[in-house]
Amino acid sequence: MPLLAVGLVLVTSAPRDRLVVGTLVALGVSWLGDSAPDLVDGDAAFLVLVGLVLCAQLTYIVALRPHRRSSVLRTRPWVVGLYTFAVFAMVAVCASAAGILVVPVAIYASCVGE
Repeated sequence: MPLLAVGLVLVTSAPRDRLVVGTLVALGVSWLGDSAPDLVDGDAAFLVLVGLVLCAQLTYIVALRPHRRSSVLRTRPWVVGLYTFAVFAMVAVCASAAGILVVPVAIYASCVGE
């Protein structure tokens, strides 16, 4: 994630627009999501990872909001149907093994599709 952020900074010029700044913030939070679970054990580590990566996804949603009219939601709504089917299938397959963690996984999967 740091290398992606450096690359983005190098190919853009100041002042950076909302999309670039939002992407940089999301990359930083994603990096925390990759690193922070090492500080926690067990299921809590998974929740930290999912929580931080979810925050990164929400940051991407906010950064990309001005471009929503050209998103796949508007241009190819059938793709959203396929994604929705995949989310339900994943949750159904994982539910018995994931136990209580199926709730954060389902929330995360639905936000990634935004």
